[in-house]
Amino acid sequence: MKALSSLCFERCFFVADFSGANLTKTVFDKCNLKICDFSYCDLNDPTFKNNCLDAAEFKFVQFNNLTFKDNSAYGCNFTKDLLEDMQFTNYPGFHIAGVKAGWFDVLLVDRAKTINITASNYLGHDAPFELLKAVNDLSIVNTDDKSKTNWIFWADEPGTYIWKLERQNETININRYESQTIPKDRKYLEKEETYRIDFETNGKFVGFVEVAASFEKAKKLDDESKYYEREWRHKFPDAELYKMRSFIHTIRQNRS
Repeated sequence: MKALSSLCFERCFFVADFSGANLTKTVFDKCNLKICDFSYCDLNDPTFKNNCLDAAEFKFVQFNNLTFKDNSAYGCNFTKDLLEDMQFTNYPGFHIAGVKAGWFDVLLVDRAKTINITASNYLGHDAPFELLKAVNDLSIVNTDDKSKTNWIFWADEPGTYIWKLERQNETININRYESQTIPKDRKYLEKEETYRIDFETNGKFVGFVEVAASFEKAKKLDDESKYYEREWRHKFPDAELYKMRSFIHTIRQNRS
């Protein structure tokens, strides 16, 4: 579900995952939108009015010219202020936008900007696996000095996107660089001064670790149709996702 722009839904009932869809100028009027997920949607000039929004998700959405009125959740008034509070949680955000024919598209989101990163498999490099592996490694730090940096790259055609993932205590800093050449090895990958930076953001490390949620959705689809291995041409990173799940479970247990 990607392009639903300029449509008008009136008196409709949805239990749907709209995440990542283009809902530009889309109207939802007098609809039941319970448990719908609008995270990472392109919501430019949308209209939500007279809807029921129980348990609807609006994470990592940047609204432009939003019309939002007379909506409710659990029988109470669901205000625009409440909606904006839901947006700004656990930044930065990560969303798998698509996996198709050797291409892997993701969105990286902070409060000010959404960028698209595309990885190609033409050199056989498994960037999604490398990302999960890097974040899992950042989860394991010395308790006295929670500081660590990992570098990964997403091969494009041509050139590459290079990510610097740096954990400082409970914060993660992410810098994205562009390079016209693909690094030959780790020594070249970390030559920061040779790249052009085009995006940087930071947020709570624990929040970003929930990048696992996007892979969980991909996992469910893969279990049903095996599309991931067929389209990306690498096995699904089950072991790395399991490690991330375990880390998140431990955090939640410690909080309770």
